[in-house]
Parts: sequence; C-alpha cells; structure tokens
Amino acid sequence: MDESNNSSESCCDNKDCANKCESQSSATNPGLVELVATLQKQLAETNTQLNESRERYLRSVAEFDNYRKRVIREREDARTAAVAGFLGDLLPAFDTFARGIESARLHHPEAKVVIDGIAMIQSQINGVLSQNGVVEIAPAPGDAFNPNLHESVAHAVSDTVPEGNVTLVVRSGCIYKERLVRPASVVVSSGAAK
Repeated sequence: MDESNNSSESCCDNKDCANKCESQSSATNPGLVELVATLQKQLAETNTQLNESRERYLRSVAEFDNYRKRVIREREDARTAAVAGFLGDLLPAFDTFARGIESARLHHPEAKVVIDGIAMIQSQINGVLSQNGVVEIAPAPGDAFNPNLHESVAHAVSDTVPEGNVTLVVRSGCIYKERLVRPASVVVSSGAAK
C-alpha cells in the first residue's frame, strides 16, 4: 500500500501525469466538474460587476470634480458680475468728483491746498480700485479707435490726428477682470478738412 501511495504522489508531481489524474477524477466525479464550471462562471460575473462598479465610481468622481469646478467658476462669475454692476453705478459719481476737482482748480486757485487734498483722496480711491482689478480705459489723443473698448460720440475734423483715431476723450471707461464695465466715450477724427 505504501508503494501505491508513493507512486500516486510521484505521478501527480509530473505535469502530464497530473493532467491525466485530473481528467480521471473529473470523469469519475461529474459533480465536481459542474461545481468548478459554476464557480468559474460566478468569478467571471463578479469580475464583470467589479469592473462596471469601478467604471461607475471613476465616472462619479470625474462628474463630481467637474461639478465642483463649475460651481467655483459660476460663483466667481456671479461675484465679478455683481462688482461690475456696482462699479457701473459708481462711475458717474467718480466722473462728477473728477469734474469738481477740475472746476475748482480753474475757478478757485486760492483753495489749492484743499483741492490738492481732495485730489489725493481721488488718487487713493483710484489706487484701491486698481489693486482690486479695475483698469481705467482712457485713450490718449492719436490712439487708434477700438470699437471693443471705445464708444464714438462724435466725429471731428483734425489736421493733426489721422482719420479713425481718437481726438478727445469725453468720458473714461472701465474694465473689471477682463469684463468691460463701461466703454470710453471718445471723439473720433474724420481726417483733415477737405
């Protein structure tokens, strides 16, 4: 008996012999073959479900990341629109303030110290606006007219400024974070007199 035991152990160590033994045992035990087939089928189904679950998880993570980015962008856009609207309402007051300083300089030179103090306040306000992303649009005479940034309020004959260029700035404009709040109102040259 020991010899037959040893011979079966040594037989199963050899690959060819192991395949023979497996086919003999499967032929003698058909229930085992059916069980192995069922387990293999269940394993394949489980792997498919795992892959599908992994794909759904990755898709959900990507969708959530896109949603998070969209919410951040929409919140920033809403904030920018609100500030731009506020600036649009505030710009006429700044225009009046600047015209008041200009008028005081012309008509009340005796109040130079007070006017200079008010001009310093204006300069500080402009500095704060600039630090927070507000850019003034104030083209110099002779600059090219840009319909994206300038609004033509009139045309004027000019011997010194080429046709289509700015001759005078009537009212400065404003940009906030690359968003046009108000275009600069300008007079455009129609060229030399004909």
